[in-house]
Amino acid sequence: MNHHLRLWGHPAILDAARLLGAAAAGSVLLCYGLVHLLVWPGAPTGTPGERYRWDGSTGVLDWLPHPAVSAVGGLLLAVSVLGYACGAAGVIGMPVMRQVRLGAIGVGASSSLCLYAVTWPGLQPTPTDFSAGPVISALLLACVLATAWARRHPPRTSAAGGDGAGQDGPGWDGPSQDPTGRDDERNRPGRRTATTVRTVRPARGRD
Repeated sequence: MNHHLRLWGHPAILDAARLLGAAAAGSVLLCYGLVHLLVWPGAPTGTPGERYRWDGSTGVLDWLPHPAVSAVGGLLLAVSVLGYACGAAGVIGMPVMRQVRLGAIGVGASSSLCLYAVTWPGLQPTPTDFSAGPVISALLLACVLATAWARRHPPRTSAAGGDGAGQDGPGWDGPSQDPTGRDDERNRPGRRTATTVRTVRPARGRD
């Protein structure tokens, strides 16, 4: 039993598990981004004469001409797929995308929600067939926002053994502490200062 625990705690095993988890998460994210292609150009449903697709109608942008609506839908679709693809590459560990993976996933999720809002009335065979898409995108966007907020507002750590003092971080004990450490130097045992020398030196009388 202990041998198996030591084996799982080996750094090489942990690194391999981390890499496999990152690869799995990135693959799932990439596949979800590609699922948006069901909106346009679409794919067969398995029923003859029926396809998953967007017929071009909209309820949010119905005041725009049809070519403009199609352009907006195509742009949102491209940004959604590209955002999720870049986020997946960053999760897997691609050097350049690693730094922007959180923002890329956030952009992809936001564009995905806008895409479903624009195309929802015109999704075929029925809009409810695409109902999982907005839910997943909303959850991903919430995770991105929560992670960004946690990074900008890290929890404060109190000093060990303290009862509330030192909560503003290590090295802060109030205004009475000398930041240069000179008080500790002067009060260190065995250090003879000028005052000490004058105190222990016997006074000489005049001859």
